[in-house]
Amino acid sequence: MAYSADLREKAVSMIEKGKTKIEVAELLEMGIATLYRWLKKKAAEHKRTCSKNYKS
Repeated sequence: MAYSADLREKAVSMIEKGKTKIEVAELLEMGIATLYRWLKKKAAEHKRTCSKNYKS
């Protein structure tokens, strides 16, 4: 099942605000592996953005 971008943002935001991954997965009725993938993707995007903005 495909999830909306809004749901992804909401889930990541909940985790960033202190909810555990398990809590978020249960509240949003989704698999924990899905959350881990989204968080990994967000971290990779953040790293890419930071490296583009870095000036030596």
